[in-house]
Amino acid sequence: MQTCGVWMAAWLEHAACQLQAAEQVFFAVKEKGWIILRG
Repeated sequence: MQTCGVWMAAWLEHAACQLQAAEQVFFAVKEKGWIILRG
């Protein structure tokens, strides 16, 4: 049961990291999109 908890924690950490990376990409694209639209 202990290993299951460790695996779960690692998976959640990975998921959070992926989400943060996706969010950064999304905001970067959004910023660039605004610059292009205004340009």
